[in-house]
Amino acid sequence: MRKRIRLTMLLLWPVLGGCVFMTPAVPNPRSATPMTPMVYVPGGSFLIGSTDRDGKIGFEIGVDELPQQKMYVRSFYIDRYEITEAEYLQFLKATGSKKYPGYWKEAGREDSFPEGYETYPVSDVDWFDAVEYCRWAGKRLPTEAEWEKAARGTDGRLWPWGNRFEPGRANTLETSARWKSPEGQEHYGVKGWKAPVGSHPEDLSPYGVYDMAGNVREWTATVYRSYPGNTARAVSGSGSFKIIRGGSYLTDAAFSRTAARLAVLPTVGPREADGWHSDYTYGFRCAKD
Repeated sequence: MRKRIRLTMLLLWPVLGGCVFMTPAVPNPRSATPMTPMVYVPGGSFLIGSTDRDGKIGFEIGVDELPQQKMYVRSFYIDRYEITEAEYLQFLKATGSKKYPGYWKEAGREDSFPEGYETYPVSDVDWFDAVEYCRWAGKRLPTEAEWEKAARGTDGRLWPWGNRFEPGRANTLETSARWKSPEGQEHYGVKGWKAPVGSHPEDLSPYGVYDMAGNVREWTATVYRSYPGNTARAVSGSGSFKIIRGGSYLTDAAFSRTAARLAVLPTVGPREADGWHSDYTYGFRCAKD
């Protein structure tokens, strides 16, 4: 009898042990759709900013990109793709927010994206809602330094793929006319539009992150400041601006470089107003420690 009890306990131990040591499942607020895949960026130093060898200062190279310097960032994760229209709509429904991008209404329906655009990156999202989305997803916005390292790696390359711009590799102004804008954009004279995320496989960073040179520009968590050692006159009221990174379907080669910086107000405001919140070329992706 004792032998049978001992044998039964031995047979049950793997099951009981698994129950005892199993980590409880944490409810995922985005369980209705798969989480956006993330990639790992190892910690370490990299080159941030530009030099006068990269182009003509004040024309191709922004004066606030100087001086180029080494910067250390800790390891982190970053979304492989920009946040899509479908993902953003799920966030709005889950939180009850009515901060719908303006072009949704122009296309005929205020509370949803144009039909067929599920996998296109969302845009016209202000900095505050980008922050809220990332928080809702259990993540955060990347810092400016994290974004640049994820885009260029450690060798200081000018674009995610290397040091020579090639039209068509990214969804930038040079070739974005191939993508059809939704209804309601005709009166703006839009010459191009966003593309489904990941549809330009050659716009790929050293760590496997897509669309960092084109598609939509991306919010970061960083307040605009001059780099240490920069002698240019600071932008008036620069503490009120946030940094946007990356190129878009309306930016050309020079402004789609990995080091290009753009200082913008976090929202067009007022925040309670519906409609236009930032810019139709501004989107985002999230990061995580």
